[in-house]
Amino acid sequence: MSKYQITVSDEQAKLIVAALDLYSRVGAGQFQEVAEVAYPSWDTKDFNRDAKDAAKELLTQAKQMLFPELGGNTAYGTTSQELNVCFKRAYDVQCVIRKVIAQHEKYHSTSIWHNGPLPCDNISLATCEVVEE
Repeated sequence: MSKYQITVSDEQAKLIVAALDLYSRVGAGQFQEVAEVAYPSWDTKDFNRDAKDAAKELLTQAKQMLFPELGGNTAYGTTSQELNVCFKRAYDVQCVIRKVIAQHEKYHSTSIWHNGPLPCDNISLATCEVVEE
């Protein structure tokens, strides 16, 4: 199996974590997260609550069509048998990267960013390290 190495800045590493987080959440049935990403700041004067509410309703309908077995605010858990392995692997990569960020930037010890991955299969985990300041 081939391996790849990338070098990214602090901000790019956090962007990768955010993208993997959204991908794994949507794959688990947490469609409402799309609206949260689209409207990251709820307190701006340009915020349109009606548009956000309409978007959330459409996302709920999409979830019901794609995941009819999931009701209301439910979603698959990270270790759920029903969750597709690609979303589990995305979560694991996210955890590897965010844990290194948390250690390097000295996040509070109770931060979820210190949580490690939950390996779902025999594929080796990603690795991440801080290479320069």
